[in-house]
Amino acid sequence: MSKLQPVSMEAGHFNVRDKKKFAKGLAMIKESLNCGGATLFSSDNMILWNKNYSMLREKAYAEYISDEQIDIVPKTIIWRTYVLDFLLKRSLQVDGNIIELGVLKGDTAMFLCNQNAEMLKDRIFYLIDLFEWNQGDIHTKHRSLLDKNLYTKVQDRFGKHKFIKVIQGDAEDILPRINIDKIAFAHIDMNDAVPELFSLAFLASKISRGGSIIFDDYGWWGYSEQKLELDKKLNDLNLDILELPTGQGIVLF
Repeated sequence: MSKLQPVSMEAGHFNVRDKKKFAKGLAMIKESLNCGGATLFSSDNMILWNKNYSMLREKAYAEYISDEQIDIVPKTIIWRTYVLDFLLKRSLQVDGNIIELGVLKGDTAMFLCNQNAEMLKDRIFYLIDLFEWNQGDIHTKHRSLLDKNLYTKVQDRFGKHKFIKVIQGDAEDILPRINIDKIAFAHIDMNDAVPELFSLAFLASKISRGGSIIFDDYGWWGYSEQKLELDKKLNDLNLDILELPTGQGIVLF
């Protein structure tokens, strides 16, 4: 029996102070490996080798990574997207709608929509975000949030998907106002402990058995205040959370 052909991927990393030293260190790692870097995955603050990387062997993911029209950040977080895609497919086996809290430009949501459009067509997929950043805001100051037309652009981007509802506003204001009796899947990525804690408390009783919540920031040290607060609330709710090397936190119901 023969082995799989090796695959590799290199994209971006975050929180690197000296990029030249980082690149030099990565080159030394490659030189030290039996594979010479042929199985190296270097992206999203993960450096791995001698793995199979199943998602990189799937056509949709391979095409996504090679698409020159797609920015580096969506490619960098491809493993996070793979986790979301897997859990969304699993969650779509149960009743309920879909929510993403923290959308930015909608790159992740668009990939998930394109991959699962047939299964999503009879659901509502809510995309909720402030779609802005103002002085004093706690959430991360992404460049895209400074675009005054971001909300309109995201609405236009998802126009072909009739199951999508793009809503601008604070999660603490929006969630109680929309009709969401049952939720199958929630992706929470707001870079702010307060609305994330509120969202967990609000959504937990509405998640269908077999559904899931994914916290994008849970495992990132830079956002560890969110982990500390979420852990307390999860304990109160008698729920467990799994931290992944991607930085995501997974709660299964």
